[in-house]
This record gives sequence, C-alpha cells and structure tokens, in this order.
Amino acid sequence: MAGSISFFLKGTGAVLMLHAAYSCMHYRSILQDLDLVTTSSSGSDGQHQDYETETSSSSETTTETMMIPPIDVYIEVVVAFVLILLGELYGIGLLQSVELVVSAENENEVKRKSLTAPAYRTRDFDIYNNRSKALLHRATKNE
Repeated sequence: MAGSISFFLKGTGAVLMLHAAYSCMHYRSILQDLDLVTTSSSGSDGQHQDYETETSSSSETTTETMMIPPIDVYIEVVVAFVLILLGELYGIGLLQSVELVVSAENENEVKRKSLTAPAYRTRDFDIYNNRSKALLHRATKNE
C-alpha cells in the first residue's frame, strides 16, 4: 500500500515537472512567433552587428522580461518538487532508532545499547581504535 502511494506521488510529480517544461517551451515558441524575442545571429557583417547592438540596448529590458517564464510554470515546478519529495519520504517508511545489538551467551537474551556519546563528550572528538595504534605499538616493540 505504501509503495503504491509513493509511486503515485512520484509519478504525479514527474508528470507535472514535464508539463512545466513543455509549458515553458510553448511560451517561448509563442513569443518567437509573435516576434517579441529576437534571436541572436552570429553574422560576420559589421553593420548588422552595430545596428543590432543599438536596437538591443533600447529593447534589452523588454526581451529580458519577456523571456521570464510565466508564474504558473514556477508554481508547477514547486508543486512537482514537493510531490516528488513527499513520495520519496513516504516510500522509505518509518525511521528506526540506531542501536547496537550485542548477543549474549544465551540466545534468548539480547542486549541493546544506544550509540550515543556520553554527556561529557562531544561527537566531534570521538576516539576510535584502529590498526594504526597496533602497528605503532608493534613497531616500537621491535626496536
């Protein structure tokens, strides 16, 4: 049951994200059809480039504002992101505590210890025993 809800949320979010991309591209094509957006051409004609810079400086602000996607695209992307995030979080299930399980001599008796640091120590400066300490001890012992 949880898997199907998670799959539905993630699928709906993905479809909304694709629709937002399609909507943005459709908006750009409408602007290009109405000649509200000038496409930059890399021509070698110097006069054409001078004319383009003169006209683009005056209409630069209008083309920049026209190239901004509509607000519904932003809303759709945010809703899609939230749906995908909820689908992922719902799919992983409940979080469980982190415990160290130590089996005793009896198979029926299981000891559980929490993996938290004592109150007088911080987690930033935990000390771990590893091979380097044993190798250092062995090297000093041989000399």
